[in-house]
Amino acid sequence: LTAVAYAPDSICVDASSTMHVVPGGGIGAPYSFQWTEPGVGTIGTDDTLVHTPAGGSSTFIVSVNDGCGSPTAFDTVQVAWYPPPVPMVAPDKPEDCYPAAISFSNLTPAADVGAYCLWDFGDGTTLTDCGPVQHTYMNVGCYDVTLTVHSPEGCPGTSTFPELVCARPYPVADFEQYPLTANVLDPVVSFLDHSQDAVTWTWSFGPFTDPDSAFVPEPVVRFPEVDEGDYPVWLHVTNIYGCPDSVMKFVHIDGVFSVYVPTAFTPNNDGTNDLFGPQGIGISEEGYSLVVFDRWGQPVFTSTKPWDLWNGELPGGAQAMPGVYSWRLDVVNKFVGQERTQFGQVTLVR
Repeated sequence: LTAVAYAPDSICVDASSTMHVVPGGGIGAPYSFQWTEPGVGTIGTDDTLVHTPAGGSSTFIVSVNDGCGSPTAFDTVQVAWYPPPVPMVAPDKPEDCYPAAISFSNLTPAADVGAYCLWDFGDGTTLTDCGPVQHTYMNVGCYDVTLTVHSPEGCPGTSTFPELVCARPYPVADFEQYPLTANVLDPVVSFLDHSQDAVTWTWSFGPFTDPDSAFVPEPVVRFPEVDEGDYPVWLHVTNIYGCPDSVMKFVHIDGVFSVYVPTAFTPNNDGTNDLFGPQGIGISEEGYSLVVFDRWGQPVFTSTKPWDLWNGELPGGAQAMPGVYSWRLDVVNKFVGQERTQFGQVTLVR
């Protein structure tokens, strides 16, 4: 009586092995069979056995008996486990602002990688690919990443990397100004920060810069005193993750129309009070006229430009005599277009 057993040399971990014995000789069928595993005992009584080994390398003994007095025949087979692959993963960055586009490299040794790999990105999305992959996380959070790799023998190995990558939130940039309305006489505006989750602040105040106020949470800024206007103010903030947000609002500086005409001047070229003419805010170039008269009512100076002032000379170039001169001023409020005419006197002192 003979027994010849067959089984695969190696199988995947936790897979079942199909073993078979071919009896021969003896008195003949029917044969009886008994499969045993050392340390386990009898595991089967047919010529074919499907069994999951208990360890990484197992020995199985099969006995065949013909029931007619022939000596029992034995054979032995050994079944080993293929070592499972151990997947390794590396993201190109651990975090990014959402939507976070992150690339993953499969660092599993090439000899352990067969034709099948399954990525689970932890957000309900999977992908079958053994090469580098990219995935975009659309929602804020930290995610477990799992990679399953099948070896060239078809044996699976799975690794899970808890909270491997994170999609980070953005801050919210916001501010308000105080006072709500400023004017050119006092164009100082305080900015109150209402941003959420900001840790850095960068301010831009339109056509001019203010280095002392550019990087503080709540700057106080003096705007130009020259003219009314709307100035764009930008606030750029970032949070602890470096994620940015920006907001822009306009700050309006009201114009205030004012005209001041001096009552005396001293045109002696000493650099002080050498010129006579109006000073003010909001004086339009259009419709402007200044005429200075001597005591007989004759014009000695005429100007149609706000910056063209009287230096105390007569039309022929001679020096005007000290004394009192009358004047008429026509101006237009450029903020509202309103015309104004003023009369007065000025004393020329030498």
